[in-house]
Amino acid sequence: MDQTILNLLLSNLDACQEDSASETSSIISGFESMSIQCEGNCNEKVKAILQQAADAIKFKDWQIDNLIMALKRNTGVKNSSENDVSGVEQKKTDKDKNIEEIILRYENQLKEALTLLKESSLLLKNCETQKQQLRDELAERTKVVSELKEANALLKESNEKVRSLELQNQKVEQQLATKITAIDVQILNFEQDKTKYPDQIEVLCGSYGPQLFQVSNDIVGAGWLIIWRMAMLNGTMKTNVNVNERIVQTIVNSQRHELYIYKVEEDGRTSYAHFDNFRLRHGGIGDWFCIQSLDLLSSSIKVCGSLVNTIYSKMIQGFTSRCILYQLMIREKQM
Repeated sequence: MDQTILNLLLSNLDACQEDSASETSSIISGFESMSIQCEGNCNEKVKAILQQAADAIKFKDWQIDNLIMALKRNTGVKNSSENDVSGVEQKKTDKDKNIEEIILRYENQLKEALTLLKESSLLLKNCETQKQQLRDELAERTKVVSELKEANALLKESNEKVRSLELQNQKVEQQLATKITAIDVQILNFEQDKTKYPDQIEVLCGSYGPQLFQVSNDIVGAGWLIIWRMAMLNGTMKTNVNVNERIVQTIVNSQRHELYIYKVEEDGRTSYAHFDNFRLRHGGIGDWFCIQSLDLLSSSIKVCGSLVNTIYSKMIQGFTSRCILYQLMIREKQM
């Protein structure tokens, strides 16, 4: 009996899916009108089963309705999207056609514009190259101008030095002219002195009587009496003039005299020592004499300390080292 009811419900469900709630109610009312006898509370059980089936069918109907509504919405959206895409593609196609028409219409102008653009690019590059060349030339000219300024400064400085040297040269020429004049005067005086003072002269020396002296007129003027002279002979210094110390003392102590030491070095250089107030005194023992007074006037020979009280002969020997000519001369003081 239960199986028969179920088959009837399924067949009715398959026959019509619409208005399921009304058919379910009719099935239940038809079932109640049936005069079928069954044991126990069979009607109540069937009603409960049918109610559950009706609830399930309602739920399924609700799901189906929802699915149908969702499908309709999706279909609407899809159709709208397809319409939009087709519109965009249509617009794009129209735009491409317009661009193609513009390109075909202005193709020659575009080609000319491209050619002009290329030429402009080349001109721009050439301009940049020329600009760089001008910069290099400007830098080179700036360097040359700087060097010219330095050269002008050096030239100006050189001109100033030349003018200064010219002034110095004029002063030197004037001084030289003055010296030449003085030398000319000295030469004239020397010539006159030479006639006045011959190479030899005889001098009266008190109790020692007249004595013959050699005279030097060409070293430091005329009229110098040579009292001692040594010269190099065969590699050895030889004395060829040696005036007696007593005679020298008699001469220099009678009048004020100058003493002049003249040397010629081994290398040819000359040196001297010029003294004033040359006097001798007897040492008290034997025949040696000491220097009583001697004042240094000028000297190129190194003279250390005073020579007063020095033994005359030792003083002479003290200046004879490393020379090839050594000469002592005296002359009466020129007032």
